[in-house]
Amino acid sequence: MLRQYEACGWKRTGIRYGSCLEPPAEVASGHIQAWGNPETCCFIDTDIVFHADLMERYYYQAKSIQITFVEDMALSYYQKKTERNEARFGVFCYVNNLPRPWYKRFSSGEVQKASTIYITDQFLEGAGAVFSDNLWNRTAHAVNNRDVSLPLLADICREIKSAEMSGEAFFLFLQGKALEAAGLLVDYTLSFGLERTPSLTTKARDAAKSALQILNQSFVQPPVIEDMAKSIGINKQTLQRAFQQLTGQSIHEYIKAIRMEKAVFLLTDTTKTIDDIAKEVGYQSKGNFYKAFAETFGCTPNEMRKNETDSVN
Repeated sequence: MLRQYEACGWKRTGIRYGSCLEPPAEVASGHIQAWGNPETCCFIDTDIVFHADLMERYYYQAKSIQITFVEDMALSYYQKKTERNEARFGVFCYVNNLPRPWYKRFSSGEVQKASTIYITDQFLEGAGAVFSDNLWNRTAHAVNNRDVSLPLLADICREIKSAEMSGEAFFLFLQGKALEAAGLLVDYTLSFGLERTPSLTTKARDAAKSALQILNQSFVQPPVIEDMAKSIGINKQTLQRAFQQLTGQSIHEYIKAIRMEKAVFLLTDTTKTIDDIAKEVGYQSKGNFYKAFAETFGCTPNEMRKNETDSVN
């Protein structure tokens, strides 16, 4: 995320615990501070007022946990751009258990004021807290797109933000608090989410992963679900349940998401026509493509292309 902002003209400077990004004046005012290591474990303090529409997009590859605490307002996280997610006690948690695209859209005049703890699987493994695939999936299912009633997570964010320590002491403190936050989420998963989420069998989990690989390669012309299930060696209903539990999306939702990810890349990184882009990502009808795009991003393909061009210029 920080690299993406830098590429868009945000200025990075070194600060006591990490780095600070400041936006171009015409885009926004304020700052984003990242304390710690953004590749493993960091605390991100954001205080931004947007002066222009902005689409933030990136692709998560590492498994990670994000815990965002908002005191002044609700953050808008856009998987579906028409929905606003607001968690109790100002805490919003998201677990990235699989590689996936992620999008956030901000409108002119919108405020983003929040604190986020970002923890990757690399950090957890280095600390001796190794999550199994099943635990990653269960935690994602328990917290993603749900209200999480854990006020202690807000306290942890406040403690990190208000800490005044030397660099070495602060980084130890940050890592300890990150592990504490991860432990609270796992406890929440095991005491609450687990009751609602039956464990996937090895066969069902492997089948869902195989379906992911197939869809990543053939999303333009995806196979019929029943035929795909048969080729994998599992029944259709079991595959659909396992896929939903593994990814947090139905097979149809996943196909749409990966098509939209490809469409954004083609819109912003090529000069191809929108008709050609629609066909390239699997839509024979331009109207269906526009409808799916608007449902996902809250704007038309033309509007996104214009906004991206304006932000670069």
